[in-house]
Amino acid sequence: MPEFQVLATPEDVARAAADQIVAALDGGARTLVLAGGNTPKRCYELLAGAEVRWGRVTVLFVLLGAGEDGHTASLFPGHPEVQATGFAVGVRNAPKPPPDRVSLTLPALQGARRVIVLATGAGKADAVARARRGEVPSGMIAGALWLLDRAAAGQ
Repeated sequence: MPEFQVLATPEDVARAAADQIVAALDGGARTLVLAGGNTPKRCYELLAGAEVRWGRVTVLFVLLGAGEDGHTASLFPGHPEVQATGFAVGVRNAPKPPPDRVSLTLPALQGARRVIVLATGAGKADAVARARRGEVPSGMIAGALWLLDRAAAGQ
């Protein structure tokens, strides 16, 4: 039978969820699967500022896309979050919806055992060229494998 905890406010729900995740990570959890959507958003914001020993968390595999502006994860060119040094960062006023997000940082992505970046279509060709020169966040992940179609490669 599932356990149900009824809490007073959505903020209390988000805090309780964040506390449970932090406890699991501090206990050495090796797998963490998180949902998207609006419901867990506040929990993720709280996690971005939580005191977690992220050095104990191993990211095995990250599959990313690259936006037409060269962003990846929720790290956008010219935004301060690209310089963040922790494991995760809260992103405000993202240029693409949703405006408020949580992202792994570049150091966290670079610490993953394997990162693959996907890009398809001619609309990504400029971003791919800029990534090859290291000018955009998607091109700043050392050791990443890019999988492109010919159009995205500019061919």
